[in-house]
Amino acid sequence: NLEISAFEGIARGWISTLTALKNLALNSPPAQKLYNSSYCIGLPSHQQYDGWDRIATQVTVGVPLGKVGKVISAFSGDGPLSKYRATELAKKAPKKAHEVIDKLTQPTNYEKIIAFFKRGNDESLEGSTTHAKELEKLEGLITLMINYLTAGNDNDIAKKSSLKMRPANVFYKSKLSAVVGNIQGAGILNKRNKLSKLKKLLVEESGRKKNDPLFKSNPEYRTKRSDVTVNTWITEVLQGNDDKIFDEMKNPDTAQILPDAQDEVVIELRALGFDLKHENFSLEDLDSGLLDYMKKVYAANKKLKYGSTLDD
Repeated sequence: NLEISAFEGIARGWISTLTALKNLALNSPPAQKLYNSSYCIGLPSHQQYDGWDRIATQVTVGVPLGKVGKVISAFSGDGPLSKYRATELAKKAPKKAHEVIDKLTQPTNYEKIIAFFKRGNDESLEGSTTHAKELEKLEGLITLMINYLTAGNDNDIAKKSSLKMRPANVFYKSKLSAVVGNIQGAGILNKRNKLSKLKKLLVEESGRKKNDPLFKSNPEYRTKRSDVTVNTWITEVLQGNDDKIFDEMKNPDTAQILPDAQDEVVIELRALGFDLKHENFSLEDLDSGLLDYMKKVYAANKKLKYGSTLDD
């Protein structure tokens, strides 16, 4: 939540550090260890590629659960078929999540009778502000889950060798089980019959089978598949136990990032969306495009998190 001038100062520091590393790398091929760490810098002597130092910005942001539908459906479907398919499926996820909520909140006759006698004394009843907000958070969680479930079932998307690259340009850096632990779920997550119904609806709305791998492989391409099944993943996430797909998808040096607010999830935007396009800047473009671009990314990120629109 910094002012843009304060962010600019920090961004200049980042670029200065990267420039110093670049110069070290250029002057010391082949690759050598950096100080006493396990990291190496420098180009192997046989590698001839003059664009290796280009900057492609990637953003990690804490997204309120009520806005996740907007985030995962903001990307363009231009490019390879797998990217198009992932984007189109992501755009449908918010609607599918809303349908799940609708079916979950249709009360039985018994529940209608109980609600009649308790109405006005219980904020968890349908129609209260608290209840509505909790349903919105739950709908955001369901949107995230349907995005993974539908992307994981598509043969074209499965051509991507990396699991992390498959679901519509986003990777959840918070385990969804941790997100579940932060929300009340409008009384649905802690009621056995409602939870059972939610699990069933997630499978049905995403067109999956319970014992299928969450992210399947494409036999023709021999791509990676997940060892986590649809049912295992849904169950462990909704019960707040674990999110093993995170451990399978992440890079070895990646740790989960817990949200800093109880109504959000931390997401890595593997593409930026929102019409924020860059020209593959170099470090030398600091004052001729790169810094302005980084400021625009930061401003969009800030607006997304704190509730403003992204129109400007």
